Amino acid sequence: MRTRTIALTLVISAAAASFLTAGNRMSYIYKRGNVQTMRISGEFHKIAPIARKYGSEFVWIRLDGREYVIRDAATLADVRNLFRDVEALDPEIRAVERRLRPLEEQLDEVEERVDYAGDTLGDEDDLSDTERENLEDKLRVAEREMRELESKMKPLEREQERLDRESERREKIAEAKFEKLVERAIADGIAQRVQ
Repeated sequence: MRTRTIALTLVISAAAASFLTAGNRMSYIYKRGNVQTMRISGEFHKIAPIARKYGSEFVWIRLDGREYVIRDAATLADVRNLFRDVEALDPEIRAVERRLRPLEEQLDEVEERVDYAGDTLGDEDDLSDTERENLEDKLRVAEREMRELESKMKPLEREQERLDRESERREKIAEAKFEKLVERAIADGIAQRVQ
């Protein structure tokens, strides 16, 4: 599964973890600049040292217990091309995330107001009728705001889900081709064995 890293901050997706537990025999890290595409299980502590050791662009592979590194320019160009379709979605994904972020922040603020009003109404037996009515009014206003925000978010969330599904579909295709390319590089001696 492909993951983005900035300054080697890593996020490993749940899909990658489930893919690995399905018995996959290959782990890899493909690094190009600040972008890493990877599928690795259990040995997350190895990621940063590997990235530092091999530079700005490389493929590190563990296949059937053996480790290899690819730094051959032609093979790396082939790898870049394999993931090009996946990366082509990045601008759309980021645009949807940018549009969703302020709505999510507004929703968080409104939810805090709803929680406060609800908690206060539920916990305070000694509220005056005026205080109770004021809180109930605030609660109704906040709940209406929440529904409006959720309504605005739904189409963006559906678009985000569509893009995520398309990205996963493209990733599976790219990874299948990537595995064949790596196995060929190992067989042809292009991948160097790591001791």
